[in-house]
Amino acid sequence: MEFKVVKRGLGENRKYYFKGPDGKIYGEGYDSCYFHREKMGRKRLAVVEGFARVRKGDWINGRWYLVDVDNGFKLYSEHSYEYIRLLSEGWAEVNFNMPNVVRGKGYIPYCYINLKQLRATGVLHHYTKPVFNFARRIEGGLYMNIKELEETGSSHDYKYDKYREGFNIVYEKGQYYFIDEDFKLHGEGYDDANNFRGDFAAVKKGGKWYYVDKNFELHGEGYDDADYFSGGFAVVKKDGKWYYVDKNFELHGEGYDDADYFSGGFAVVKKGGDKYTINENFERIKRNNQIMEDVDYLQEAKDDVKSIVGIPAIRFSDDFVNKLKAIVLNHYEKEVEEAKSDKVEALRSEMEYIKKIIDEKKEQYSEKVADPNYQSLLKQAQSLFEKSEEKSEEKPEENLDEEQSDENE
Repeated sequence: MEFKVVKRGLGENRKYYFKGPDGKIYGEGYDSCYFHREKMGRKRLAVVEGFARVRKGDWINGRWYLVDVDNGFKLYSEHSYEYIRLLSEGWAEVNFNMPNVVRGKGYIPYCYINLKQLRATGVLHHYTKPVFNFARRIEGGLYMNIKELEETGSSHDYKYDKYREGFNIVYEKGQYYFIDEDFKLHGEGYDDANNFRGDFAAVKKGGKWYYVDKNFELHGEGYDDADYFSGGFAVVKKDGKWYYVDKNFELHGEGYDDADYFSGGFAVVKKGGDKYTINENFERIKRNNQIMEDVDYLQEAKDDVKSIVGIPAIRFSDDFVNKLKAIVLNHYEKEVEEAKSDKVEALRSEMEYIKKIIDEKKEQYSEKVADPNYQSLLKQAQSLFEKSEEKSEEKPEENLDEEQSDENE
């Protein structure tokens, strides 16, 4: 239903109202609104997802509001904004410009409203940014699933803004659950949970961390902390020390003060102030003249070496790095030589083509030379050229003589 924008009243009491196709006047009277101007000058109320934007008060102190056009122009008076701007996909950007919307230590001047959700639920939520799959709520910091909202009319509170290995995590009645892409909940309810990586997810239950598989069976002996799987191992904390567990949940390592995840078959650990690297057998990499010494993260030439040689991003001895650089340089030299040979072939082909053109021109020139008319014209031109040369040589000498005679007089 379209509404014309009309004004009623006198002086300061003159307000905007909306006239429907039934001839009735709607709205409680506003100081301004968003509208479209038609060719004939008529004003039509701008309505998106069943909502319009109106202002109460003057341009300096006034505030903008949303009104539910499809619900008898219901005014959402509890939420007012400095301005409201419509975006694509049914989102609206709003600016509170008020200190009552706080996240952390700073204020949020801009946030976003999903008009489709407002239409479906009648509840107005604010989000940090418009994301067309998930949107983070300002209230609580969890995410809303836009797809679930559109398909079911409501949305769970999601922990992450995307699925991983087919699952996400939602907060439901004080507990965390796993949810699949059909919006079905899994698990028995956890104090905390992390998403799946490597077929397992870390969950907290009864003050301890465990792992669940995709059948949501509990694994592990209960840890003080637990990280995700990487390179076949996960880092767990037990009795104040860090260890590694494999996918059979056997404990490995000697207990470290700190430990990083495995990458490329190596992991960096710290114990007693000593930081070093271990391999997948949990052996410390020692000094070695053949390959590497004091293995740590690569500092220089990592990207070039890694991209060409295909080795993990770890630090090598200077000697070994030099060898790798030599491999890199050799690789480039081969490319250069190949390019040179390709260029030579190209030049050779080009020269053969040019030679062919020259030979064709020579043949054309020979035909012209044999033509009697061409020979006659050539002789005439040569004669004229020789005469012009003689004149150009004589004239300067005559002038010079005259100048010299004048000076002598």
